[in-house]
Amino acid sequence: MTPDQARIVILEDALIRSYHQLSFLHNCLTDEKFVYDYPEQLFRQLRAISDIIEIPPSCVHSSFERSCESCQESRVAYERLMRAKKELNDD
Repeated sequence: MTPDQARIVILEDALIRSYHQLSFLHNCLTDEKFVYDYPEQLFRQLRAISDIIEIPPSCVHSSFERSCESCQESRVAYERLMRAKKELNDD
């Protein structure tokens, strides 16, 4: 396995864990049978993801703000994501 392949496996695992955690948190908000008793588990998973990739700062804007550094970084990341998706779809 190449380093890039290993990174993809690790990132896929992080995405799967994130999906399950988000689904659980949603259920905590919408179904009284679900109880959020172990917040440290979520924090461990968040730390594990931030160990894999650099998490950019986020902001609260609902649309792009030129004066916001986080908005600018998000736009660059989005453009990079679109190029990557285009690359995969071109094959």
